[in-house]
Amino acid sequence: MLVEEKPLSDFTTMPLRKFRSDEEALSSVTVVALLILATLLISVVLALFILGMSG
Repeated sequence: MLVEEKPLSDFTTMPLRKFRSDEEALSSVTVVALLILATLLISVVLALFILGMSG
């Protein structure tokens, strides 16, 4: 968390390492969310397939 205010020039010339760490954190959250969505989608498709086979 940034406590002290920095001028806009410092913000634009921020090192790439900070961006990369933020991207890695964001991508890990995105991967977890995509895994959850994929699991839900697969379970729904399997449920519809089983119901279709039985019906």
